[in-house]
Amino acid sequence: MPSILVPDEAGFPAVLTPEGACERLAAAFGLSFVAEDVSVELREDRWLVRLPGRRLAWLAATEAGRGKLTVERRVLQLLEARCTFEAPRVLHATEVEALEVRSMVAGASDARVVYEALRSDPTLAADLGAPIGRMLAEQHSCIVADDVAGWLARRVEWPESAAWIAERL
Repeated sequence: MPSILVPDEAGFPAVLTPEGACERLAAAFGLSFVAEDVSVELREDRWLVRLPGRRLAWLAATEAGRGKLTVERRVLQLLEARCTFEAPRVLHATEVEALEVRSMVAGASDARVVYEALRSDPTLAADLGAPIGRMLAEQHSCIVADDVAGWLARRVEWPESAAWIAERL
């Protein structure tokens, strides 16, 4: 049988199959899945593994991905501790493996469909925008700069430049 988890020179999986993801999750957390029930995709230096039961696994594909997972985990833990709105929860995590399992927020959304609906329906945009505004206000009033000093960047890497966006539209 060919290798199903092929590490790169830094030890990160350069190739991750559903079988490899299942093996990694079983070894790290004792979680048992069959390859047919999971899907794997590469997303910004991380592998996203869609799992049954409204869960997602994330595995670093690069050292930058490891850093992103660490920051995201800390942010999600702050949201869980300080905020009342629903957000993904970290269910299992291992820093050594740069691997974690998170719950998904209830509901379903296709960002493109929502975007198109909001463009043509100002009432819907207001109905969706108001709770998002409340969530942002809660987040920024319950989590203060001192909570994230030293580990969360003061400036985000996005949005991309107008030229980058225009090239892809």
